[in-house]
Amino acid sequence: MKSYDTFVHQLESLLASSHANPQSFRKEIEIATNGLAKSELYRLVPTSLRRKHGAFFTDESLAKTAAKFLEPVIKRGERICDPACGAGDLLLACTQYLPRGGSIKQKIETWNSSLMGWDLQPSFVRACQIRLLLRAIAQRQDGVQVCPSPSELFSNIQQADGLAQSVHLGSLGGVIMNPPFTSVKSPEHIGWGNGKINASALFTHHVLAQMRSDAKMVAILPDVLRSGSRYRKWRIEIERLANISRVIPLKKFDPTTDVHVFMLVAVKRAKNTIVTIQPRIAHEKRITKASWQDSCRNQAYIDQQSPKELSVSDFFVASVGPVVEYREPRLGQWLPYLQARNLPRWSSVESCDLPKRRFRGRRIAGPFVVVRRTSRPEDTYRVVGTIVSGQEEYAVENHLIVLKPRDGKLSSCRRLLKLFKNTATTDYVNKVMRCRHLTISTINSIPWANLP
Repeated sequence: MKSYDTFVHQLESLLASSHANPQSFRKEIEIATNGLAKSELYRLVPTSLRRKHGAFFTDESLAKTAAKFLEPVIKRGERICDPACGAGDLLLACTQYLPRGGSIKQKIETWNSSLMGWDLQPSFVRACQIRLLLRAIAQRQDGVQVCPSPSELFSNIQQADGLAQSVHLGSLGGVIMNPPFTSVKSPEHIGWGNGKINASALFTHHVLAQMRSDAKMVAILPDVLRSGSRYRKWRIEIERLANISRVIPLKKFDPTTDVHVFMLVAVKRAKNTIVTIQPRIAHEKRITKASWQDSCRNQAYIDQQSPKELSVSDFFVASVGPVVEYREPRLGQWLPYLQARNLPRWSSVESCDLPKRRFRGRRIAGPFVVVRRTSRPEDTYRVVGTIVSGQEEYAVENHLIVLKPRDGKLSSCRRLLKLFKNTATTDYVNKVMRCRHLTISTINSIPWANLP
């Protein structure tokens, strides 16, 4: 991240020029403390390096939305922390609720005692300190006579690993964060994940585990944590630690980042609270105030289905295709082979239309419907299907979800395609999940009432 030092030097020059007369540099300070840190990150640091370190800064509007949930906590004088603060966009958004009166010295002392932040990148930490100081100076009519040291004045913004902090987290009134979305190796001590996991899941779990009772967390997280089947155990664990008050599905993190996100607002439970998690049912409905699939009030998202309502799972049995192309040996019987890349959309195929492959694993007899596992919220249809007719046995690759009609009828497959093509189904899936990989649980839960 050395290349980001160029922007840090620009901030230092602006501070040196403006500290004595901030009103003359009001426009420059406003730009520097809003979106410039993010645009300069994208200009100066290659995408590959940003992805490696999970360096993607929060834009101003999203930061303000997140900070609004902590307004009562900040106004009552509690300390707020961002354990992966970057250049400080979320902390800057929190300053709008800090006291504005008093001398510049008093203001900076109050801000320093109220805000805490950690980041592994020294250039980000320095940028965060300078931007906070610029924001504080800009709110004063009088200038600062001696050019101050940002690192001394904002000593609670430090170079540190947020995953290694525990003592300070227990004293906080609130946490606000947009943690890295990178893939990391799962620690052995956690029981909700193994192998490679998303770092944001690890951050959220670690911070909640260390926070004091009744402290509030606001986190911007990748949608796969909210809707992915792989993170079901993580969601259960988060519910054990906190009361979930808001789950707000959002769009892409930004135009250059192909990751859909959501905002999680949670309050840490008391340590002696006994939580009983209900058995898994359609939509994974739990005892919390907000569901992981649906937003709370003031959001245009549908309510949870009643267990009495019929869904796709009542008429079809879903499974993932068993053929892992790069791993499965070409042994066994020759079978017609279904692959996502060469299937026609919204139509039917027969064995004679398909290439063949040797396969000795689980075979699937027609008729059935296959659905491509990858789709995007921006697509016209979230669930794109193809009917496989006839009663032959097929090999199906694992990039497809197979839906076998319980009554074994081709007519049921046609009805299912009609359901998938309905705009209400696309709306439903987009409300349930924003990530690109469809899950069996999501397909199973599609209301049959959406059938036109």
